[in-house]
Amino acid sequence: MRIEEICKAARERRFIKRQTSIVNRKLFAVVLMVLPLAACARSISREDREANHYFAEILKREDRRFIGEDGFWEKNLLSNPSIEVRQWCALALGRIASPSALPWLYRSLHAVEASVRATSAFAIGEIEDREITAARLMPVDPQPVSELNAMLDDSSLSVRMRVTEALGKIGGPAEAQEIVKRLGRFPYHGRPEERAYLGFCITALMRLNDLCAIPVLEKMTECDDQEIRRQSADALKQMRLGNSLPMVPAALTSENVQNSSPSTPTITDALAYAFAADRKNSTIAILDTTQGSIEIELFRQDAPATAAGFVLQAQGGRLNRLEFTRESPSLLVARMPQGLPAAWTLRSEVNMRPFEKGSVGLILPSKESSVAGVFIALAPQPKMDGIYTCFGRIISGMQAAERMAPGDRIRQVRIKETVSFQDYGRY
Repeated sequence: MRIEEICKAARERRFIKRQTSIVNRKLFAVVLMVLPLAACARSISREDREANHYFAEILKREDRRFIGEDGFWEKNLLSNPSIEVRQWCALALGRIASPSALPWLYRSLHAVEASVRATSAFAIGEIEDREITAARLMPVDPQPVSELNAMLDDSSLSVRMRVTEALGKIGGPAEAQEIVKRLGRFPYHGRPEERAYLGFCITALMRLNDLCAIPVLEKMTECDDQEIRRQSADALKQMRLGNSLPMVPAALTSENVQNSSPSTPTITDALAYAFAADRKNSTIAILDTTQGSIEIELFRQDAPATAAGFVLQAQGGRLNRLEFTRESPSLLVARMPQGLPAAWTLRSEVNMRPFEKGSVGLILPSKESSVAGVFIALAPQPKMDGIYTCFGRIISGMQAAERMAPGDRIRQVRIKETVSFQDYGRY
């Protein structure tokens, strides 16, 4: 019996040792898997912090509408290793609207990355918009049109879209003919990106308002695609009405026209870094209206100051009881109360978001009205693209918005924010 007990104990020890070895191997394998992930998370966190630093700095400089002489814009637009930072620089320079930025944007038009080329084309269109150049009382510079014309056949369709959009703002009869020529040979197979390209061409031709566009637009009203038919018909209607846009470009302000002289800053360092830290947060504004609930996703990154200001207004109860009016069958407008808090920066944050059905935009005070407003597009509004600030979109409750009539109002606005665990490591 003694020998049997010794053998049994030995077997048990071997079994325990073997099981322990298996567990150790599994733990070691788990550690090997987790360590790279942890290192990656740390790397992502560092990248986020660096990106946020640039985002905040760009936002502050953009707010001052000032180019400066320290080389910040040129260096980061042309050689920053982050594609995102270079896009932010191009967009900000378009908002500042100083012609002194054009040489850098011409160079970035030839960047390797299509997204940088597209944003640069958009920015050139903002700076050289016909309304802005007319307000400067300076001779028209032919170079912007020449630089953009050279990109009309870019290998990237997204770049061609933005080049066409920009030419619609700054071009003339010759550019209208070039766009018509490309429309005539464009192979359309119904893909979303192809439909988007045609939409940009139609809007550009509407803005150029040249007679050469009428035959091709009339032909496109017979297209099998319902959306293209609608856009073409709308463009023809606008052209026959004189193509009057509802407002001058949002970038057209006194400091921009005066070669971007420094203006009084309204975004402090603290605000800029707060906007940067929140730029990836999911923020939903829930409007409880007399016709039902409307949920709006706010674009924290595309229009940070506008989105933050809207949240501030909502949390302060200043949007409660705000009434909607129908300024047109497809436009729902709510005028903001007078005397907005200084913390809400009412500056143009025009961006590359299109005004689609459900888009939410900001109306800045103008010569016609000193009152700011928020509008909801009940149908696509391409004529507003690149002119108004698009800062959100309806993600639920479109039917409630469509039922709105004069006298309907907002009862209350609630803000719902989703912040992930990793977001706490950003700053």
